[in-house]
Amino acid sequence: MNDLPFHHSLHVIEEECKGCTHCMKRCPTKAIRIFGGKARIFSDLCIDCGQCMAVCPNDAIEVEQDSFEQLNAYHLRIGIVPAVFFAQFADTYSEGQICSALYESGFTHLYLSETGIDILDKLGAPEIEHDLPLISNFCPSVQRLIQIRFPLLLENLSRVRPPAQMVALFAKAELKGQDDSIGIFYITPCAAKIAQIKTEGSEENSLFQGVINFDTAYNKVRTFLEMHKHQE
Repeated sequence: MNDLPFHHSLHVIEEECKGCTHCMKRCPTKAIRIFGGKARIFSDLCIDCGQCMAVCPNDAIEVEQDSFEQLNAYHLRIGIVPAVFFAQFADTYSEGQICSALYESGFTHLYLSETGIDILDKLGAPEIEHDLPLISNFCPSVQRLIQIRFPLLLENLSRVRPPAQMVALFAKAELKGQDDSIGIFYITPCAAKIAQIKTEGSEENSLFQGVINFDTAYNKVRTFLEMHKHQE
């Protein structure tokens, strides 16, 4: 962990907030308080877990993300997609059709984020053989939670790169020399991962040029699939 100013992806839409306290009661780090009838998120306590957004009955909490239009700034546009994204669609659509829709959305190359696990397995992880207990660093919210509430456990966090980072490095190496204009975008349902990628100076920020939320990618892909469902 480091002391970089952490960028937060969750924000309160004051016009929609009714001050109902649902978010405040659910927050695991007590990062939310009500002032003047509106929820306020304290950045020094927020871990971007998204629980507040999940329980808000007024859709008054939004998550920051990039748009597909930002892909146009790059010649090679890499999408790193979790396997669970494909499970969001009906069985009537094949993985090939979903990938075609993602290509039509602007990506030139697609990689499964889980490929990073295979890469790590091939490279080996020496730290697993000692210094236990070891806490996975895969979830940015867990990292932040430990940093805020359990700092004595920081030394137990794994130093192995998360799978998505490994895939980003692999993609850059594989496409090296083809074009200098490479943009790597991560599709994720996780507000904490969005925050991590948006934190300037972080490893994720240097590896990824953007991040797209699941719902935006899903809606775009589903619209394309619906429009072309009768085509062979």
